[in-house]
Amino acid sequence: MFSTTLIYTVYFCCLWGCSCRKSGNKLWYSFDYDCAHFVILHIPDKGFLKKGDEQYNWLIKDLSKVSTLGKPVFVFQHTTCFTSAEVLWAYDNSVLPDLLASYEGVIIDFAGHIHTYERSIYPDRKNGKNFITTGGAELLYPEYPVNAVSNPYQVIAADILHFCKVSVNPKTSIDIEVIKIDGTTYEKFSIKFPSI
Repeated sequence: MFSTTLIYTVYFCCLWGCSCRKSGNKLWYSFDYDCAHFVILHIPDKGFLKKGDEQYNWLIKDLSKVSTLGKPVFVFQHTTCFTSAEVLWAYDNSVLPDLLASYEGVIIDFAGHIHTYERSIYPDRKNGKNFITTGGAELLYPEYPVNAVSNPYQVIAADILHFCKVSVNPKTSIDIEVIKIDGTTYEKFSIKFPSI
């Protein structure tokens, strides 16, 4: 049975050596925590995930299994899918966006690699999935600012030092707050809890 109120804050290790990693010696894994499912992918750079490869097939199997449970799914990987920074070598939207968009329970895809904050919704704003770049290192690399090139799926973007706070309110909503280093809120939005 799911909790009915948000009563705790939990931080997860998403590194390869994490004790919750259950897929053997693979660099990708998933786990459930309370009413949510977490998927950690090994996509260190562009072109690393390909249709039909071992990790891709594992992801399809994992998402298919969890899609009937009514749990929100949060996906994490290093390389982002969408960006407006001019870094053609540092993003990859060739495989993952279409795959994640085809599963109802997938709520947000979190990635880094690019040291900015940018939220995109794919394939469209009405029914799309949120793809968040949360590299958070502000202008550590000032030669790669946001809005240097077009990102047709962009909702909002900034070169800010930040972190994302995600609150899962079982059966109602997932609330996301992007908090700048000075403690102020840059963006706050909610996603309806999946009703599968």
